[in-house]
Amino acid sequence: MNSLYKKTDPFTGEEFVTTNSLKKFINRKSQIAYNNHKKKILLEEISFVNKHLLKNRKILNDVLKNKEKITISVNQLINYGFLFSVITHFKTINNKTVFCIYEFSYSFIEDKQIKIEKNGRNYFTRFQSNS
Repeated sequence: MNSLYKKTDPFTGEEFVTTNSLKKFINRKSQIAYNNHKKKILLEEISFVNKHLLKNRKILNDVLKNKEKITISVNQLINYGFLFSVITHFKTINNKTVFCIYEFSYSFIEDKQIKIEKNGRNYFTRFQSNS
């Protein structure tokens, strides 16, 4: 004879009885609503950063204009609305910090200038570990 388990649905708070000890939700609809609610909260939390990352990416793409690399002044990027406090990652190359926004990288050079590069598709594989 199967054992009965008394459970509480985490989304609706309703109590239900089941023979499956692993069952968490009263029905599939409740499970989907619960997961959608969690995803919505996550997206709201990260939307501020994502908005600025995408804006920065667009600015870098626009200033490059199909070139592989350019040099531009810090003030020009600021005038375009670039936000230096938002990056996806960074790397230290030859004791110099290179900041990255997705496939674009930039580094500060002399006289308030910035060198911007668009990296190829295999760019991210260079940073993966060899394990």
